[in-house]
Amino acid sequence: MNFFFEYIYFRITQLFFKRQGRTGVTAITIISLMELFMILVFVFEPIKYWITVCQGNSYSVQAAKIAFIGVFLLLFFLNYKKYTGKYNAYRFHWKDESPSKRRIKGVLVVIAIILPLLICVFANKYWKV
Repeated sequence: MNFFFEYIYFRITQLFFKRQGRTGVTAITIISLMELFMILVFVFEPIKYWITVCQGNSYSVQAAKIAFIGVFLLLFFLNYKKYTGKYNAYRFHWKDESPSKRRIKGVLVVIAIILPLLICVFANKYWKV
């Protein structure tokens, strides 16, 4: 799975290269959001229903927001440390990619970016206790 996130980082950084350079902050943010949405589905959704069953107070909503922001910042920091400065290595690795293979992988990258958001939205809408 690490390989796929590296490719997503490479392609998004390549897309925004002229505006942002090699750091790829947009790519790191998108990867962090993808990971956060999956964590929301598998961790925060069950906790939300458990708090509702246990008659949580108004502070539980604020605590969830703080946890959401904290987890995002942690993921962003870890991904920033992991991917910063590696664009040239990834570009060298994928420089001889054929156009058809590149197009297929590009479609997979778009699907991988949209899918966690859709899963999170559908889980929040249809997953009721």
